[in-house]
Amino acid sequence: MARPKATPPPTIEDTIAKKIESIRNEIQALQEQLDHWEKISNDYQINKSTIETILSVHQAPDLSAGHGKSSKKASK
Repeated sequence: MARPKATPPPTIEDTIAKKIESIRNEIQALQEQLDHWEKISNDYQINKSTIETILSVHQAPDLSAGHGKSSKKASK
């Protein structure tokens, strides 16, 4: 039986080309993340006043519960 030929070790050019391709892939992934977060930032800036209004109303104390108790005391 013939033994399978061993693959030759990668050349310096192959190693450099693989590293360049790896870096390009990393840059592409980072660019996609950057685009995503820039869109989130832009959307937030456009809707900032609405978001802050909603949050401030949500965090406001519930005045209706306190009002009901004081009206009962006043009627006694």
